[in-house]
Amino acid sequence: CFLTSQMNLHASAALWQAPELPTGQCVIGLSHSADYIYPISRAGVQAVFAGHFHGGQFQLPVLGPVLVPSRYGRQFYRGHFVVNETHLFVSAGIGCAEPALRLYCPPDMLVVDFTPDEMPVPDRPG
Repeated sequence: CFLTSQMNLHASAALWQAPELPTGQCVIGLSHSADYIYPISRAGVQAVFAGHFHGGQFQLPVLGPVLVPSRYGRQFYRGHFVVNETHLFVSAGIGCAEPALRLYCPPDMLVVDFTPDEMPVPDRPG
């Protein structure tokens, strides 16, 4: 797999341009926030790991997170998602933002096993 850290999209997702990615290799992206999954997925990345939302940090039973600081609301606040053939893994993490408290939102860490037979390498756009 090829790991890239060139995907700093905090300035503006609209201005971000994908780095040149290797052809025929698995590309794993790291993003502070899941909000950037759409431009990253269009770049042909197979898997993205993100956090930022702390799983909502404060959740209510049955209702879920009270607040998720995301342009997509609760859509990608925690879990595994597939967006345009890109696997997005969003962890609640082990920390928290201010105040330093979690309510019905236990910390978590993700363990993901990649195997060559299960990770398709799509054609790169361009």
